[in-house]
Amino acid sequence: MDNDLLKELEKRGTAELHPTGKVNQVTQALSETPTKVKYLIFGELKEQEIIPIDEACAKCDHCYFPTVKQCQEQQKKDAVARGFTEMVCPQQFID
Repeated sequence: MDNDLLKELEKRGTAELHPTGKVNQVTQALSETPTKVKYLIFGELKEQEIIPIDEACAKCDHCYFPTVKQCQEQQKKDAVARGFTEMVCPQQFID
């Protein structure tokens, strides 16, 4: 697996790579509001505040896609796969 991809997966906490090369999803949404999400990550329950996606995109200093819209669409696919509807991108988390 590409080292950059592995680093990104680990940073996002969305997947776990086994020595066999199998990738397991480790983040699952439990509940959401427009300002807060509750989710499991590596089996640990977490609750974090979030900001709207448009606000997160305005603050984002990088984009992996030619347009913000394309980035949001891809991020949303990944988020929906984990059960999220309000939280689209990890940049929305308030630390």
